[in-house]
Amino acid sequence: MSLEAIAAEAGVTKPILYQHVGNKDAIVDALAERHLARTRLAIDAAVATATSPRQGWHLMVEAFLGVVDEHRDLFLFLTSGGTADSWLQRSLHLADRSAEPLIEALAAQRRADGADPAVATSWAYGIVGMMHYIALWWIRDPGVTIQQVADQITELMFSGLARRRPTPS
Repeated sequence: MSLEAIAAEAGVTKPILYQHVGNKDAIVDALAERHLARTRLAIDAAVATATSPRQGWHLMVEAFLGVVDEHRDLFLFLTSGGTADSWLQRSLHLADRSAEPLIEALAAQRRADGADPAVATSWAYGIVGMMHYIALWWIRDPGVTIQQVADQITELMFSGLARRRPTPS
């Protein structure tokens, strides 16, 4: 999208847009911050109603995908990377900002459980990456509902890949 198109959509001239926002990268950064804030609000509101950790994760997935669904084009735009020069930096910034609240929550939960909180950072980035690619898959192949995806991801988060073996009788 050109800056001219953005200015026209906003009802201002291109010089006014530059004066208040800056260049295209600044606009993308501002949109990313707005998207992250919207996502965080939706997740916080959903998780606040949870009665168990498992339900909290389920509600988190539902809230995240709900925001993606409501702002699908923005999500795709933000995750497409933008210009080649800024793609890596922008992607890492988006991942950093997305992982921050998860790191805090996971570390607190691990401490409360008497477990090592040091895993919180790698787990948070893993969850962010997983959710990013699940959202892209879900947008491309919308054959399952948000509820179904939330059920599936919650099962992965809580049961993992452990193979259940029948108990000997």
